[in-house]
Amino acid sequence: MKIKLAVAGVAIMLLFGGCDNQLEVRDRAFVQGAAIEYDDGYTVRLKLFDNEGFYDGKGKTFEEAVKNAGLSHGKDVFTGHTEIVVIRKNESDAILDSLVNEDISTGCIVVFDEDPVKYVEENDTEELVDIISGRERNGTEQKKSIRRIINDR
Repeated sequence: MKIKLAVAGVAIMLLFGGCDNQLEVRDRAFVQGAAIEYDDGYTVRLKLFDNEGFYDGKGKTFEEAVKNAGLSHGKDVFTGHTEIVVIRKNESDAILDSLVNEDISTGCIVVFDEDPVKYVEENDTEELVDIISGRERNGTEQKKSIRRIINDR
C-alpha cells in the first residue's frame, strides 16, 4: 500500500511540477560578440553564435539595452558566453565598470576601436578570438580581458 502511495505521489509531482517556466534553448539568443557604445545611455550591437545576424538595442543601462535588443526578435538574450566586446577607448572605464556586474565573463576579450558597431559588422568574431588567443599562446601579444584591464588601472 505504501509503495502504491509513493508511486502515486511521484506521478502527481511529475504531472503538476513540470518545467513550465523554463526557458528553452531555442528561445535564447547566445551572444558571441558585442559592440558597446555609451553616450547618455547604452547602444549595443550583438553578434550571435548561430549567425542569425545582429541584434541592436538601446537603454539607460547595459542590461536594458541587451534586453531591448532581444525584444525586437522575440528572444531572451544570454551574454554569459560572450567572447569579445568592442568599445571606444575613451568610454572604457564607464563601460567596463558596468560589465563587471553583468553576466559577461570578466575573462572576455576587449578590443578598442573608434567605431565598435562597424568593427563588429565587418569582422568575424570567432576568427578574431582565435587570432588573439593564438598570439597570446605564442607570446606575441597579451590578451586584454575585462579583468586584466580593470586590474591594471
